[in-house]
Amino acid sequence: MSTSSEEKPASTDLSLTERTPPLSRRKLITVFLTCSAIGFTSFLDQSTLAVALPIIGASLGASDQVSSIAAAYYITSTSFQLLYGRLSDIWSRKLILILGLAIFFLGSLGTSLAKNFSQVIIFRAITGIGGGSLVTVAQIIVGDVVSLRERGRWQGIVGSAIAVTYGIGPIIGGHLASRSSNSWRWIFRINLFTSAFTILMVLAFLPQKKVEGNWKTKLKTIDFFGTILSLAGSSLTIIGLSFGGEIFPWQSPQFIVIITLGGLIMAAFLLWEWKGAKLPLIPLSMFNSRMIKATSLVTFIGGWNFYVQVFFIPSFYNLAYGYSPSKAAAMLLPVTVVQTVSSTLGGLVVTWRGRYRESLIFGYTLWCVSLGLHSSLRPSTSLAQQLIYGFLLGFGSGLTFQPSLIAIQSAVSVEFMAVVTGVRSFIRDIAGTFGLAIAGSIINIMIRKALLNITANGQAVLSSQQINEIQKNPSLPRSKIDPVILENVDKIRSLVVSAYFEGFRRVFYLGTALGFVAIVTTIFFIPQVELSAEENNETNLSREQSTEISNEKFSISKNL
Repeated sequence: MSTSSEEKPASTDLSLTERTPPLSRRKLITVFLTCSAIGFTSFLDQSTLAVALPIIGASLGASDQVSSIAAAYYITSTSFQLLYGRLSDIWSRKLILILGLAIFFLGSLGTSLAKNFSQVIIFRAITGIGGGSLVTVAQIIVGDVVSLRERGRWQGIVGSAIAVTYGIGPIIGGHLASRSSNSWRWIFRINLFTSAFTILMVLAFLPQKKVEGNWKTKLKTIDFFGTILSLAGSSLTIIGLSFGGEIFPWQSPQFIVIITLGGLIMAAFLLWEWKGAKLPLIPLSMFNSRMIKATSLVTFIGGWNFYVQVFFIPSFYNLAYGYSPSKAAAMLLPVTVVQTVSSTLGGLVVTWRGRYRESLIFGYTLWCVSLGLHSSLRPSTSLAQQLIYGFLLGFGSGLTFQPSLIAIQSAVSVEFMAVVTGVRSFIRDIAGTFGLAIAGSIINIMIRKALLNITANGQAVLSSQQINEIQKNPSLPRSKIDPVILENVDKIRSLVVSAYFEGFRRVFYLGTALGFVAIVTTIFFIPQVELSAEENNETNLSREQSTEISNEKFSISKNL
């Protein structure tokens, strides 16, 4: 797309990262293997830890606070994503990745040596600071070294590595954590090997050029005030969503105060980015584009459904069907294996046809249908049906990964590509936090309702404290710890299983409804951008939209 001279983005005083010159095919392969190692390192950490949290909590005497371990990581990783996108523009991608991996290494080392639960929380938060840079900057590098059209094929390699970790991670994590009371520490020791190896790959294979200039001048360009507001607002929001309904009730003053403060600070952050920041973390004028707004919405929905299915499908089979933790984790394999194939396929389709829209529509449609099928699962549903539904879920979700990234990147010019990639990661992770909190709340409400209905001689059998204990430890109805529970164990077990089925069914209903919104949004509000196989500094929008988007890009540049 060409624009008149007055429509092109105005230059800024800051010299941003230059695009890497065209690379040979051999060099491209090594760059993308490095990006795959980055993604593998990041997501192996998350997926192995997910199934081990109850064991870690029991080992450290904090079973009722295990959500804090995951929350500590997500608070810092999500909060720092916006900053890393901008920092990688100011300095080099390579430097930011090495810094992020080094922090990730130190945080994992500290967690593996932690003496108590508080130390685990602190070191997981440090790990998250480094982890927030990994996938975001890796995706930015993809945009640096290949054109939009070629990006899908190569990004599929990175996506495949990430999908594999979600398949093998829960199995590895479950095996390591269950060997002994302290064997969970090996989950974090593995991070030491993967992050050290990845640092070596970054040093050896990434060709990213450094940005010239005085470091003091660069330091002054960072939006520190916006960073502080973003960190505070997103941290409070994630804390509220992660702890609400578990550490404290949704209606409690603590939850209301935390969420309100988080919302107010995030509003102040957006106001600052709009009116105060000279080089904003998020140039809000980007959202004047219908394309950016629409792709941001479907990214939010995709993040919500993706995180819910990764974290709750193993729980569903463990709690509702009574599968062992290892077998329940293995039920995620059909999803992730097919997801790997379809993620690569979705990228290849973009490269072959130069189009992403059809992959998005078909992917979100199949994803929506498969979530609907999961809502129909019953205790009598055969294993074959369960596996088929998993295959469909993986195929549909995988098809959307690369096209959705390319769609949002195609809506901005090159100088804003790093920023919009960071914003996309931020939206996706915040959506995942919302999804996990709401899904967990739905399931807990159904369990509590079922347990309150257990009566004998017209009176409730279980006290509020006993109900809380069963919710914290779902295996308790099978135990012989409490005489009251033991006496009514069959009745409790039956009601709990039914409640889990109903709770997960409603979670899948919600995911289906959100999927339908994504389909409608894609059909009516995400246009097809012509993707050139050649590098260019502007998006290749259709003629009908070129003037509108050119003006939007000019508006963005003026804010800088």
